[in-house]
Amino acid sequence: MEKSADWISRRAGFGFRLGDDPISENQWFTNARKSIENNKSYISNNRIKPLLKSIKRGLSDEHRKIYSGITLNQTAGIVYRKQLEKEEKQALKDQEDPDRVFTLKARRPLWLSALRRADLCINTNQDFANRLWLFWLNYFTVSEANNNGTCIPHFHEMIRKNMFGSMSGLVFKVVSHSAMLLYLDNN
Repeated sequence: MEKSADWISRRAGFGFRLGDDPISENQWFTNARKSIENNKSYISNNRIKPLLKSIKRGLSDEHRKIYSGITLNQTAGIVYRKQLEKEEKQALKDQEDPDRVFTLKARRPLWLSALRRADLCINTNQDFANRLWLFWLNYFTVSEANNNGTCIPHFHEMIRKNMFGSMSGLVFKVVSHSAMLLYLDNN
């Protein structure tokens, strides 16, 4: 069984790197269970800092100091708004309708957020349980913009607690959760 667990872990990109010693199937599941108990371990992701740096390249030095503690999603929104202002000015120069330009670009922050979550899910150094949790968060998306902010953390924890149960149970809890109902009601 060690070879199959080793092969699956390497093939799926979960667990350990190629240079690390392979782990047994029992160790693999033990590590996954421990990651559920330590529910904040997904925050320590080494890819967030380089992404923040790449996004902040569009900001001036003064703005970098101001926004140095802001999360990736908020920073992406700030950079996006600055880019949108440039595009609106260009549209005015080209005699285009600024409302049409704004309408075409209005959905971009949603895609930025979705791409960030997908990138975090795929490229994180965390183990299988955290990747699976990030996958389900990305799949069952509820918007923070169209929702009551107090529902979101409970929604995330509900997915974490039920992600290894039955699929029908998870889907029922997701679609009947207040965050999802508010999201669907606002759309």
